[in-house]
Amino acid sequence: MQEFRYVYEYSFNDIQDRYFARDAVLLDIETTGFKASYQICYEIGLAKRISDNSYEITLFFADSKEDEINILQALVNYLKDINTIITFNGLSFDLPFLVERFEKNGISFSFDNFDKTDLFVEAKSASNLLNLPRYNQTTIERFLGILREDTMNGGELIPFFKEYSKDHDEEKLKLLTLHNHDDVKGMLPLLNIMAYVELKNDSVSVTDFELEADTALLVEATLSSNYPFDIRIKNDYFYAIINGSTLRVSFPLIDGSFKCYYPNYKNYVYLVDEHTVVPKALSTTMNKASYIKATKDNCYTKIDPDTLTKEWLSQYIRRLLSC
Repeated sequence: MQEFRYVYEYSFNDIQDRYFARDAVLLDIETTGFKASYQICYEIGLAKRISDNSYEITLFFADSKEDEINILQALVNYLKDINTIITFNGLSFDLPFLVERFEKNGISFSFDNFDKTDLFVEAKSASNLLNLPRYNQTTIERFLGILREDTMNGGELIPFFKEYSKDHDEEKLKLLTLHNHDDVKGMLPLLNIMAYVELKNDSVSVTDFELEADTALLVEATLSSNYPFDIRIKNDYFYAIINGSTLRVSFPLIDGSFKCYYPNYKNYVYLVDEHTVVPKALSTTMNKASYIKATKDNCYTKIDPDTLTKEWLSQYIRRLLSC
């Protein structure tokens, strides 16, 4: 087994400070495949806080298949003072894979008593705000402006490990450790995704709104939280910018009307002649030719902007952020 350590100075923002406490660890593994019943974990990457402005990355690397038991035992020892494990897709892959490899190697260890944060799960929960084409780690890193040196994925590295376990070529070792190192290192700024998750539960208080040439409704609001970096949200319904605790939203107007979109469009039907939606439960008494299934795009009601109030807009924006 080989062990590599890297220490970095870092200015933690409020989000990272909360989630990456002294008793938390970032964890990522590299394996020879997806089937833990007969494939192995050959590398474990970890990161933890060592001061208010620095952290340390540790890599446990198995030189061969027979060396796996040593890196697993090293992980057990490493986690003795840890309470929270932070992963990316770890609830579905990394942790179950490790549990099975512990069993195969006769090591008695469980993750049951740890608090666990899976950044993939958290990002998916805020997909309405992120609006990304994919939710793999590199896509989210690019969205957050995170750059990495490594350009390979875990699957592409499997042949390199198999070759390295035979020839111990140093260049192959550099490739193998760089990928795991960058996955772990990238998870720290990836914690910023939790700002979008927290935003879903934030309170909204509209302070002002106005029409812009009958083409858009501009709204300014105050949030209960103060975010440490600018957040931009863009989808088909609105565009928003958050700076600190200030939220600015632009809603497009269609023919001078404000479209009020409803969540859970599957619970509604669209009235073709009236160009509006009603709850599906009411459609049982209607002529079937008068309505169609509501979709994400037509599940709205048109509202005269002159009838809008700050209180109603506050509730509506809150609903858009949380759905």
